[in-house]
Amino acid sequence: MNRRPFFRSLTGKTLLRLALAGTVLLVAAAAINSYLVYRQSEGEALLRLSASAAERARVAERVLNYTVETHETVRLAFVEKWPRYQDAPSLKRLETFLMLYPDGIWRNREEFADGTVYPTGWVPKRTPLTDELRRLLALFWDLSRYYGPGAAIRHDNLFFMGVPDESNVGYDPYLFPQWVFDIPENFSQLDYEWGRLAYLPARPGDRSRFATPEVDDIGPQLGPIFQVLTPIHVGERHIATVATTLLFNEFLARAIPNAPIDRRYLIFKSDGRLLADTRESDYGQPSTAKATLQVLGGDAPDAIQAAAHEAVDAPRPGYAPRSDFYYAIARIDGPNWYVASMLPGAAVRADAFRVALWASTAHLGVLIALLALLAYILRRQVAAPLGELTRAAERVAGGDLSVRLPAGRDDELGRLALAFNNMAVSVAERDAALRQDKQRIEDALTSLRLTEERWRAMTDNASDFIAVVADDETLAYVSPPVKKTLGQPADSLIGRMAFDLVHPDDADSVRQRVANPDGSAIEFRARHANGQWRVLEAVGSDMRQHPAIRGVVLNIRDVSQQAKAEKQLRQAQKLEAIGTLAGGIAHDFNNILAAILGYGEMARKDSAEGSPLRRYLDSALSAAMRAKSLVERILAFSRGGMGERAAVHVQSVVEEALDVVTARLPPDIRVERRLSAGNAAVTGDPTQVHQVVTNLCSNAIQAMNASGTLTVTLDVIDAHDAYPANENLQGGTYVRLTVGDTGSGMSAEVLERIFDPFFTTKRVGVGTGLGLSLVHSIVNDLGGHIEVVSAVGKGSTFRFTWRDQRILNEIDAAADKTTEQAFVPFCLGPDELRAS
Repeated sequence: MNRRPFFRSLTGKTLLRLALAGTVLLVAAAAINSYLVYRQSEGEALLRLSASAAERARVAERVLNYTVETHETVRLAFVEKWPRYQDAPSLKRLETFLMLYPDGIWRNREEFADGTVYPTGWVPKRTPLTDELRRLLALFWDLSRYYGPGAAIRHDNLFFMGVPDESNVGYDPYLFPQWVFDIPENFSQLDYEWGRLAYLPARPGDRSRFATPEVDDIGPQLGPIFQVLTPIHVGERHIATVATTLLFNEFLARAIPNAPIDRRYLIFKSDGRLLADTRESDYGQPSTAKATLQVLGGDAPDAIQAAAHEAVDAPRPGYAPRSDFYYAIARIDGPNWYVASMLPGAAVRADAFRVALWASTAHLGVLIALLALLAYILRRQVAAPLGELTRAAERVAGGDLSVRLPAGRDDELGRLALAFNNMAVSVAERDAALRQDKQRIEDALTSLRLTEERWRAMTDNASDFIAVVADDETLAYVSPPVKKTLGQPADSLIGRMAFDLVHPDDADSVRQRVANPDGSAIEFRARHANGQWRVLEAVGSDMRQHPAIRGVVLNIRDVSQQAKAEKQLRQAQKLEAIGTLAGGIAHDFNNILAAILGYGEMARKDSAEGSPLRRYLDSALSAAMRAKSLVERILAFSRGGMGERAAVHVQSVVEEALDVVTARLPPDIRVERRLSAGNAAVTGDPTQVHQVVTNLCSNAIQAMNASGTLTVTLDVIDAHDAYPANENLQGGTYVRLTVGDTGSGMSAEVLERIFDPFFTTKRVGVGTGLGLSLVHSIVNDLGGHIEVVSAVGKGSTFRFTWRDQRILNEIDAAADKTTEQAFVPFCLGPDELRAS
């Protein structure tokens, strides 16, 4: 026998479970460790960002402080020298370096027009040239020549503005050396932020002011620039402002040199104006575009601006979850700008993942080593003995009861081997007993199966069917022969209410007999799948206490043909009795009429033409003739049967009968002829066929009460196609006559009796009730089938169907001629109309 793989053994599965448990613990530990590492990495990242932001802010402050310190030196020099410029010579020095140009503006004299060598000066024509302004401009000129070259070493400029009226003198050899000649006549310093800051009132001790970096329209090629402006006071009076224009990109190059690839620096104002972004190739591009923090998108703008309001003394770190950015904000003292050091969340997580991966790999290695050692021990000490026990058990299961295990071990496995040997002995003994029991059970099952098959064969192929009605009146079981009786498969009936198929008039009586079965038969009507009612007979047995049945068992058979035959027999007997009685009376009455007619004729001959007696006798004779006609009809009904049978061309007879009927129609009755039988023929008497048509049409005309539509249809049908569920019609071709009206119709009770002799619903003296009885007798004699459909208020339709004796060749003219000569149209009078 092949050995099973180790990992399919109990020991292997146990080891796999241990490995799975260890893996789960390892994954849980790795997840916790990863979270802790991530939190640690997050904290370290925020610390690094805070340190970086603080460092960039301090560098920016040092860069700006150099200019501020220069301004402080110049301010002190101004305060010291100003008293010396109160003499007359200082007042006259203005014209030595400035001159009044034709446009009314004071600019450098032509010999001092080179701004790369000399200071430049400008006084707009709207500024009054007072003595104080003359002295200020002289001092500005001297201070510019003395301190300007030092500032120019860093490509900065140095210029002065008198307060409160606009004026400007400064040294600017690199940025705007010819600015006094480039500006338009309407140039105003107050149109610029730096100009407004310069002339903004200040108090002694106020710090330097910083303009927002922007592109100047005079020198756009320089990119964004900004100004540092320091107010100068003499005593309490703000008398002048010293200023320096700085290139913003050079400031950024010194403040944020070589930003790391994974880190992003921003410089912005407290109002959200973005000044610089290291993600741009040109760090100062946001100042050129006048961008705001909103370009960052997500929740970063709001988070950074909120942190800036709190970063007064120390950097403020934070995290923007939607934008997935870690940041730290530090304030640049002086201009009150802020530095944001930003790091993507993905970078922080990547660092944490690398650390967690190394830790998880080490833990996994330890787990694998422990599992390998445990697998070796379990395989040697447990798996091998258990494998032998398993193989022995498989041999026993395969029928080898002679197998035994060595029981030399003094431990649980040794005791298990001893117990296995005892079990094998017991199994061998019980196996022999079970084999005998099995044979007896198989014999009993075979007998039971044969019994069940015999019972099912009998019930499935019987003409009757069996139904079991449960306590809730549902069908718990129906045998297959129900398909032949009611046209529905047994499976579709199980579970349905047992009395749904029973005729409503019979349901209560059947329900009572089923509830209290006494073994006697009960007859009722049930609906076939084709909609017809079948007459069934059932005998019930109470098996509700039987545990396998729990219901009333009904043995049901179809007695529809028997019920129909009994009904026809009763009708025939009734007709025969009525016909015998009517025939006897008619014979006697006919003898009386013969005397009345004879004497009446003789009396009429003796009476004078036109005399009252003649009129009286004519009326009496007319009434006697009607009585004679009635007697003849009664005799015809009593005799039954028919004369000589011949092939009758139905359509020609129907057309002649309709001609007779339409000749005396009321004006508001319309006749529709739909005759399409062609040369179809039936075997019978043409006079009787004529009687059927005229009687039905006369009845229909009176039922419509002088207005309506009479429809007469004659066609040839195939029985299976037209009436697939009608068992009275055998397969083949039939001639069908349909007479329909739009009259008052008949109720169901009247419909049951319309063919009974002398049955009528008309008042006394109007009808005798023989018309439809005679029609019924004629159709039956012709071997036809009758169908009546009627409802109160919806008119009536009579359908008659005869076997078609197809005339392949037209009836010869002689036969037609004989028929015409022998045919006497017969039509019932008003008192023979139908019972409706």
